Amino acid sequence: MSLFEQLLNLKQSPKVVVKDCNNDYSGRQLLEKVGKIQNVLLHLGVKNGDKIPVIVEPSIDAIALVYAIGFLGAVYVPISPKSPKKRINFIIKDLSAKLVLTNQNYLLIDNNINMFTIKDLLSMTIKDKTPTVMSRRQNDTAYIIYTSGSTGNPKGVEVSFDNLESFIHSFNICFPSSQNSTYLLNTALQFDVSISELYGWISQGAVLQLLSAEQLKDLKNLPLYVKKYHITHLCAAPSTLQVMDNSRLDLLDESSLSFLLIAGEEFPVSLAKRLKKLVKSGKVYNCYGPTEATVYALYHKVTMKDILQGKIPIGRPFPNATIKLLPQKRKNFELLIGGYGVSKGYLNLKRKNSYSFVELDGERFYKTGDLVKYDQDMNNIIFVGRKDFQLEINSIRVEPSEIEGVINQVDKVIDSLVVMNKGILTCIYTTFKHSIVDSNSIKLKISEKLPKYMIPKRWYRVSEFPLTINGKIDRKTLLKTFSNPINNSDTEDKLISKIEQICDISNLSENDNIFDLGIDSLMTVEIEIMLEKHYHSKIPTGFLYEHPTVEKIKRYFKDESKLKFNNIEQILKKITERYVIDKDKLIIYSNDKNVENKLQKHLYNLSLFKEIKINDISIFNNENNCETVVDGGKINEDRNYESSIFQKVYTTIKLPSFTVVRFSIQDDLVGSKTKTLITRLIYTTEAFRTKIIKTTDGNYISTVYTDLNIRSNIEDITYLSKEKQVNYINKKIGKYENQILSKLTRNYLYKILSFRTSSQNIELVIICHHNICDGASEQLLNKKIGQLLNNQSVTDLKMKDYLETIKMNSAIESILNDPVIKEIGKMKNQIGNEKLTWSEKRLVGVEKLNNFQKMMMVANYVTKEYLKESGHQFMTFQMLFNFRKVNNKDFSTLINDCHETLTFFRRKSDTDIQFVNNLFYRLNDFHYNRGISTGYAIYNNFPAFNNEQLQIQKILEEAPINIDYIGEVETKNLDSKAKAIINLRKQLKDLKHQIRFTAFSSKNEMFIYRISGEQTWQY
Repeated sequence: MSLFEQLLNLKQSPKVVVKDCNNDYSGRQLLEKVGKIQNVLLHLGVKNGDKIPVIVEPSIDAIALVYAIGFLGAVYVPISPKSPKKRINFIIKDLSAKLVLTNQNYLLIDNNINMFTIKDLLSMTIKDKTPTVMSRRQNDTAYIIYTSGSTGNPKGVEVSFDNLESFIHSFNICFPSSQNSTYLLNTALQFDVSISELYGWISQGAVLQLLSAEQLKDLKNLPLYVKKYHITHLCAAPSTLQVMDNSRLDLLDESSLSFLLIAGEEFPVSLAKRLKKLVKSGKVYNCYGPTEATVYALYHKVTMKDILQGKIPIGRPFPNATIKLLPQKRKNFELLIGGYGVSKGYLNLKRKNSYSFVELDGERFYKTGDLVKYDQDMNNIIFVGRKDFQLEINSIRVEPSEIEGVINQVDKVIDSLVVMNKGILTCIYTTFKHSIVDSNSIKLKISEKLPKYMIPKRWYRVSEFPLTINGKIDRKTLLKTFSNPINNSDTEDKLISKIEQICDISNLSENDNIFDLGIDSLMTVEIEIMLEKHYHSKIPTGFLYEHPTVEKIKRYFKDESKLKFNNIEQILKKITERYVIDKDKLIIYSNDKNVENKLQKHLYNLSLFKEIKINDISIFNNENNCETVVDGGKINEDRNYESSIFQKVYTTIKLPSFTVVRFSIQDDLVGSKTKTLITRLIYTTEAFRTKIIKTTDGNYISTVYTDLNIRSNIEDITYLSKEKQVNYINKKIGKYENQILSKLTRNYLYKILSFRTSSQNIELVIICHHNICDGASEQLLNKKIGQLLNNQSVTDLKMKDYLETIKMNSAIESILNDPVIKEIGKMKNQIGNEKLTWSEKRLVGVEKLNNFQKMMMVANYVTKEYLKESGHQFMTFQMLFNFRKVNNKDFSTLINDCHETLTFFRRKSDTDIQFVNNLFYRLNDFHYNRGISTGYAIYNNFPAFNNEQLQIQKILEEAPINIDYIGEVETKNLDSKAKAIINLRKQLKDLKHQIRFTAFSSKNEMFIYRISGEQTWQY
């Protein structure tokens, strides 16, 4: 009886077969879901042999989907939801897939393909819900797992139903189970070890335990879950267990564990020693097998003798496997695997198949490329290393040439070498002469194609690669050069030093985001365990994600470790002999001119004081002006440009729209940090050196200046209460907004204000007119300020280059001939006046979404609500977006007004996942990839319009809805943002043409406001 027939036999069983954190599911309940999904897929045209990309996180519905695909005889292709879009699209194209299935509501893949969520499938009405194992040949493909490929793209390994059946049969012989056994689905579905977990429990009537998404992330508590859920069969990578302290590993000894299967990478003896009790009990196994041989091909029960001999064998073949050893150098052998587990080969790669799969003595074998030898007793196989340069990263086999191929495509990079250096994925690269490419920009670019685990964590730029006599890269010399241990002995901060040692990095600052440095989930667990020991305190799950910088970590523990006054006095004695402490006031008496700088070094310890004086004079005595004054300078002709169409329009109509950026600068007693920051910010932000000049012929020229005279001031408002400080600053903001608006030409269109709110903290306020700052610029400014404070390099892109790029691609003729534009032209007249019953909405569950997903979420909600209330079958709408990727040119750090308007449509019959992906595809294809700006096409002759411009304007701008997601807002700024929305409503209260919606997110919430239009859908 086949595996799927055994599963089908559970359709009337009341016995619990699957559990998650909240519910138990009987065989009957599981098979009801399987039957429903199977029959819906049949209705959608899925048949035997169809390759189905499945992009899901584990859940009861997700595994029901996997089994339903198996019942159909179709091909299950798991893909991680976290994979880059380009990687997902390559796989979809490689599969010639007809549809994509997911449980991610806002999965965006930039591919014009049918998509359905599992929720969509389960909600469809269908008569027949009976599960059926449909006919298939045993050599038909059961699943495809994509692994790293040497060509720069992943390669799909085709595994047949025969392979799957044979493996599970052998697996159950080697690791038997019963009705009292429980398997844990612990492996990400895109990795083949998950196959043993998904199917291993079925034959013996065991139970499959699922974990929640939060629990799957909580690696350090895996032993706790093993004990809690009575797990008997556990698969785990050595690197997962290595980072756990002994107290956590000891929980495995107290659990119901019968089989601990270690796989994915070499099993270190040091880990086996820590698992000694389980080893003595005969419960620990070392399992070996490439995806091409169907999960596991060899296995070995670990013994105390192995530990004493200092090497853990990979053992002997599975019952369904055979092996051959081909002699190599140094008495090693290349391991070849044969038997019923050898897969069909690689999808669409005939040449690769002919090399990797060979026939010897009438039997088909897979050449693993792994070097092995026999142990002393000649009984077991021992893994020695690789024949080639293939790497293993967190149990995943990776071709370094795939990573190198993607890196070498980055502009100005000549060549690269990716190696594993002391367990850290490292890239050494060369660039063209006089071209310096920052590693952060390379990482950002390659993250579009490579999953996170394939992005190197350490980067070294060299002028050239050393070569061998044969002209090849001399790897040994390179590795020797970059293998010297990092010396942290000079680091004063022990916490920083410990994190540097775990991550194998140097020069970590307190404000660096640790996750930007490329740490993986295992390092995250190791850091969290270290923090518990460092502070002698337990920390909550996900602590590091909430506190990703050393500064935030310290602030969290500050209440426990705050210094007492007697400790502060010890510090003061080093600065001066005379001082007075009066509650929260400190007075220092000294003739030392450097006393302020000495104080600056100890600000963290002096944070208890609200007021600090030197010789009875407040150190803030001269701070009475908040404005940064910028004047003088000369024109930089190279950067001047004809003002953008939006700048012309906004200047003409005197648009009262501003962006206000607030940034708190800590530990700046003297004010020098703030003043230096402001100067650097102005000189690295072209918009802050730009004035709009109206020429005699009525045109507008954006004129950029250099060699400016900058005088920064800080106003002391420490004497005010917190509430009064807020009110005071808000009044100042209103004053300077009016000042900017009163003269939008021949003046700078921003103001930088600085307020001292406490002895050490300065509130920086930047007010920008919409002419030089759109919604995305707010986040860009915050990021740039953080980079400048950490002395990181920043870019200063030219608005001139950006405008020239969008002009090249925005011919009015091509827009009028676009099929989607024509479709919108047909739809627009069929929409009438409808009742709108709400003006504000608050949605939850957005914290894990990126900006694009949040933007699509808002568009999905507003358009669906419109169609629901209007009763219409379709609608058109407009949506503002950040247009900083133009025809493959990247302007992502440009601070200016770079927004654009997308016009699209929705049909009532569209599911959510179909709509958001159609919208996302349109955004990428029409605007980002083709570089088309409809705004430029319509308004480039403003205030005049030709007939074609009027025609396209009529088609696009008469959409009844306009949506603007402006980004993430910090919690502390929610009140001010809400007030800004109210002001915007007042400004647009007479707007009848469209109903406009503005939305922003804050942590886990999305706020959507109607800011214009009456209580009807005016059109």
